[in-house]
Amino acid sequence: MTDTPAPHEWPTGSGLRTQMEPDPTPLHEPEPGLLDEEILPLEEDWLRGPKNA
Repeated sequence: MTDTPAPHEWPTGSGLRTQMEPDPTPLHEPEPGLLDEEILPLEEDWLRGPKNA
């Protein structure tokens, strides 16, 4: 005989934990400055290196 309960005796999940409420505070507030769309072309220019003109 085992100490393991039969599957029909397993907890169903109801009442095991209270319902979590989402935090109303965002994880990241917008900051002033360049947007990703403005930074990516600058990064591409940087990776290409100096222009020999």
